[in-house]
Amino acid sequence: TLRQLVLLFGIALTVVVTTILYWLKAPDIILYGVDILLLAPFVIFGCYIDEKIKDEVRFLLTKQERSYQTDYDRKEYTRNEFIRPKENPETL
Repeated sequence: TLRQLVLLFGIALTVVVTTILYWLKAPDIILYGVDILLLAPFVIFGCYIDEKIKDEVRFLLTKQERSYQTDYDRKEYTRNEFIRPKENPETL
C-alpha cells in the first residue's frame, strides 16, 4: 500500500542520512537526534498511528450530549400503580 511505501522510503532515507553523517564523523548525539526526527513522521504515517491519534482527538473534541435516566423528571408512583385494575374482565 501507499503507507508501506512511504514507510520504506523513510527508512531508506534515514539509512542514507545516517551513513552520510557517520562518514562525516558527526557526534553520536546528533546522529541519533537526526535519526529520530527524520524517521518518526514516516513511522507514524506508515503504521497508521496518525489515524488512531486523529480518531482520539476527534472523539475528545466532539461535543457529546449524553442523556441518562436521571436527566428526566421523575414521576411519583403510588403503591398500586402497577397492579391491573379490577375493571378488566380478565382479572375478575
